[in-house]
Amino acid sequence: MFYNIQKRLCTHYIHGVRFDVFGTLEDGTAVDIEMQVLNTGNLPKRMRYYGSMADVQMLEKGTVYDELMESYVIMICPFDLFGEGRHVYTFKSLCKEDPELEDGTFKLVLNAEGTMDDVSPKLKAFLDYMAGKAVDDEYVKKLDEAVKMARLNKKWRTEYMVINMRDREHEYIGREMYKREQIEEMLKDGKSPQDIASFCKYPMELIEEVQKKMMAETVK
Repeated sequence: MFYNIQKRLCTHYIHGVRFDVFGTLEDGTAVDIEMQVLNTGNLPKRMRYYGSMADVQMLEKGTVYDELMESYVIMICPFDLFGEGRHVYTFKSLCKEDPELEDGTFKLVLNAEGTMDDVSPKLKAFLDYMAGKAVDDEYVKKLDEAVKMARLNKKWRTEYMVINMRDREHEYIGREMYKREQIEEMLKDGKSPQDIASFCKYPMELIEEVQKKMMAETVK
């Protein structure tokens, strides 16, 4: 039960974000483009939060809600986040009872490993390029030249190293999450901690930690 009828939100203390690319189109539409190398297990929720932060960028203090334009969060992935073989997964907030009613927010996941014939040739060429495939497309050729030029830029290389370190951190977190999920599944299947340690070569301390957490959640 909530007793605080009105609550003023101070945005100085909320979780901050660093957009990879953020900008607005001529009509004011906000677009956030993110390149995600690793599946960290939280991308759908992350897109939800990034979309809300895009609204914060548009709605400055003193403005009204009517000034909010459409917003897009586009996540480019070299892996299939949802495993359905699509090149693009599009999410749109709309009314369940009347799909014609919506709030102007969109989230797109672009999948470089898609297998369906579901996007334009231009987008398909770009995603193939992201997947490391040879592509015969003029735009992709110009993009590849720009990438090569950027790599020669000393300032860009420094920024790239910082981003690379961040990606490695994400990769480490993703591996740890996978280990814990695997251990939990094996414990649920009746495997003993000793069997899991012998089969997976995981530290006994990690297995016991996951086991204790599962027992604590069961008690709740």
